Amino acid sequence: IKIMEGLHMAGLTDPTVRALALQTTKNCPSRNDMCEIRAIFDLVKRRVRYTGDVRGHDTYASAKRSLEWGGGDCDDHAVAVTTLLRHLGFKTGVRVADTGSGDWDHVYAIAGFPKDNPTGYVALDTTVPQSTPGWEPPTRKVKDFIW
Repeated sequence: IKIMEGLHMAGLTDPTVRALALQTTKNCPSRNDMCEIRAIFDLVKRRVRYTGDVRGHDTYASAKRSLEWGGGDCDDHAVAVTTLLRHLGFKTGVRVADTGSGDWDHVYAIAGFPKDNPTGYVALDTTVPQSTPGWEPPTRKVKDFIW
């Protein structure tokens, strides 16, 4: 989680990532938080194919790298989504989940909603083809880390 947070924070100083977030949401009406969330969610699903890590190694990539390379695992997807949404003013973080293995085996982005005064978090798992904002995999337990 610390490595992911570091990649997320480093991405906040990258003007190309900010430009991509703004360009992606340019057709959203002003102050339409859900439109911005959906636009970023769709961008990451479209441009970052889910794939596993190097066998035997847990690897991590920044938002910029995942989008450039076109692939990554669940932590790479989460970093891309949180970084892009944070550039738009959202409070973000990740949700770590036990999906039935008895271990923390999955992670996905979460975004505070509404943006200006969050009353909850929207799950944003871009690794599953049929997922939409708010969808979550079946889990035994979850733990949130807010950045």
